[in-house]
Amino acid sequence: MRTILSHLIDTNIVIDLLRGHLLPPTQVQIYTCAIVLGELYFGARKSSDPTGQLRSVNEFLENVPIIDCDKDTATEYSLLRHALEAAGGRIPENDMWIAALAIQHQLTLVSRDAHFARISGLTIETW
Repeated sequence: MRTILSHLIDTNIVIDLLRGHLLPPTQVQIYTCAIVLGELYFGARKSSDPTGQLRSVNEFLENVPIIDCDKDTATEYSLLRHALEAAGGRIPENDMWIAALAIQHQLTLVSRDAHFARISGLTIETW
C-alpha cells in the first residue's frame, strides 16, 4: 500500500530553509529523506562550524518527518536508473534515490536541480 504524503524536499531546499531564505507555502506538509539527511550531515561536518551546523540541521529535522528507503524504494530506483540509462544518461546517484522515494510515496519533489525534469512520472516544484 502506498502512503500518499505531500512534498519531499531536496537538500538545496532544506539549506535555503535553514538559512531563512525561503518559507514553505502554507498548507503544505513537508518531508525529507535519509539521503538528504546524509548530504546535510556531510555538508555540516565540512563547514567552518560543524557543531553549530549539525545542531541547526537536527533542530530543523525535529519537525520534519524523514522517509527511509525500503525494498519498494529499491524497485523504483532500479526502474528509474534503467530508464535513464536507456535514454542516454544518468543523474547523480543520490538524486536517483531521492526521486525513487518521491515516486514510491507519490510525493511532489521540491528541488532546484534541473536534471530531475528528465525523470518520467516525477512531479516537481521549485520554491
